[in-house]
Amino acid sequence: MDDINRIKTGVSGLDSMLDGGVPEYNQTIIAGGPGAGKTLLSFEILYHNAKAGIPGAFIALEEKPEVLLNNVKQGTTSSRHSKTSRI
Repeated sequence: MDDINRIKTGVSGLDSMLDGGVPEYNQTIIAGGPGAGKTLLSFEILYHNAKAGIPGAFIALEEKPEVLLNNVKQGTTSSRHSKTSRI
C-alpha cells in the first residue's frame, strides 16, 4: 500500500481494486456507454461520502435534473435512505 490518502467509494469491490479508494484531492471521471451505470455509481459514491462529511460534485451536461433524480430513485440503494433529494 502506498502513502497516498484515499477516499472510499463505498463500493467494496471497487475500493479493493483501487487499493482502498480514489486518491484524495483527485478529480475523477466515470466514463462509459449509455446504460453502463455511470450515474448510479456516481450517486452511490457521492451518497456514501456525504454521509461521512466528505464533499463531492456531480456534473451532468445532457440530462435534466428531474430525469436524473427519477433514475437515481429507481436504481440506487442510497435513494431509499433519504427523505429529500437535492441537485
